[in-house]
Amino acid sequence: MKIVNELLEFNFLDIPIETKYWFVRASTKARFYDDFRNNNFIAIGHNSVELSTLSNIDNKMKEESKLLKTAYQTIFHDTYIAEIKNNNDYKELSDTEKSKKIESVKRSATIAANKTLAFVEEMEIGDYIILPFRGSDFFLIGMVVSDVFDEEIDHQDMGPNNTYEFSTYDKKRRVIWVKEITINEFPDKLMWVQRAHKSIFDITKNAEEINPIIANEYIYNGRVHMKINVNTKDPISTSTWYQYQKLLNRTIGQKENEVYQKTNVQSPGNIILETLVSNWQYLALAGGALFFDVDVDIKGVKFKTHGALSFLLPGDKERKATQSIKDSIEIEKDKELLKSMKLDNKLKELEVREKGHLLAQLTSEKKNLVVESEEIVQLNENKIKLPEDDELEAIQQMELSQKTSGTDILYQRQIDNLI
Repeated sequence: MKIVNELLEFNFLDIPIETKYWFVRASTKARFYDDFRNNNFIAIGHNSVELSTLSNIDNKMKEESKLLKTAYQTIFHDTYIAEIKNNNDYKELSDTEKSKKIESVKRSATIAANKTLAFVEEMEIGDYIILPFRGSDFFLIGMVVSDVFDEEIDHQDMGPNNTYEFSTYDKKRRVIWVKEITINEFPDKLMWVQRAHKSIFDITKNAEEINPIIANEYIYNGRVHMKINVNTKDPISTSTWYQYQKLLNRTIGQKENEVYQKTNVQSPGNIILETLVSNWQYLALAGGALFFDVDVDIKGVKFKTHGALSFLLPGDKERKATQSIKDSIEIEKDKELLKSMKLDNKLKELEVREKGHLLAQLTSEKKNLVVESEEIVQLNENKIKLPEDDELEAIQQMELSQKTSGTDILYQRQIDNLI
């Protein structure tokens, strides 16, 4: 939320309701955390079952989740049992010992099958990933931007003083990392994942707790949300809370019964304001009253929305400019008027532009990840309320802010890995 050319501008991340959220471990003790982070991917093991084998499962079975699950388990059971039976140590076991060994292998194969099924079949482009570091001291948050692949990747050389272990896992997905957060910013309702033993599991049921970490202002399930940080470490009195609430009610006015709050203000904590998308401007007015100097003459409110990957993709103007560069290079080549240095510079510029097109291809079936829109509502008078003295004191005592969670990871540094 910011003021641009006398407009109070909101930029909401549009999170599709079908988005899934996954907790993925980077192997035991986060062995491959640095590799996943530095090279923009996640991966799972169980290399003995090749991706090509799973791709050859009959499409009719893929249309029915139970049949698909059975197919995965059958493939993994057969593969694992064949491997153990070829082991010389197994051949020396008694029949009873062999039977126990086979049952143990079947259990392991079932776990591996279910894990691989989730990664290959259920995870999709546009889903969010949470990746824990050792001891869960901090976490990476990213978005899946590719289908599954098993080709080798080029691991970045980080220099002699920054070595890391390369992943040995075959099945991979490309990820754009969004930010890194600390354990203190991790949702309380998700702390159970620290004790979970699975290496990949669906945490979509906790979407409402995860979304405020990803963005301060977002749209989800037909509602707009705005996060407010409460930074004070002191207890919040009933009087202070009342003054804060009074300012909101005065600002929102007739829509006060249609704007809801979810609070987690254990000093520090946060408040989530939410309402229907059609009421978005009332959140804007509330934000303006809480965070901006109302002496600024605000003429209107701009409501912008963007898909999660829209900022990575070139728009129409850039695409036309790219084509223009291509055309000029071809013409100048033909006329032999382009010197080698000039050509190199233009080709480098073209390469930078075309890196964005890679994501356009990756997200061709996920248009909602790249769509942008905006709407402006003009204010005939300054409707943002001036806080009264007691209300202003409450804002100061609660130490309200809109600081985003974690440390953002710049996408420009990641694009090279996605080529």
